[in-house]
Amino acid sequence: MTVELCVSSCKSNGFRYAGLEYYGECFCGDSVNGPAAPETDCSYACTGNTSETCGGFDRVSIYQDPTFTQSDTTGTTDYMSLGCYSEGYNGRAVAFQQVVNASALTTEVCLQTCKSKNYPLAATEYSGE
Repeated sequence: MTVELCVSSCKSNGFRYAGLEYYGECFCGDSVNGPAAPETDCSYACTGNTSETCGGFDRVSIYQDPTFTQSDTTGTTDYMSLGCYSEGYNGRAVAFQQVVNASALTTEVCLQTCKSKNYPLAATEYSGE
């Protein structure tokens, strides 16, 4: 893995951030959810290019795409239904549950909530989650 390969993969899949950890594990995301660590903690050489840094032990080297354009958060027409999914065996089908008023929950409210937080997926279940 190299920095360029990870960044390119994340960018081509529509993600703002690319992160490399533990010699070259590549992660993509729309937000950074951990606290900053000293730059010296990211000292592991990338497996694909030893002159590049690919994180460290429990540390991620994060890169941001400066050409990323924020999507329009006012509409939800760019979401499309993917169908009905099982929760699966190793956790939730969609990982990040949002707090919304269950009695007022509609598909549109769910989509707006998830879109405002830059989540690429939105899901509802049990008529109120």
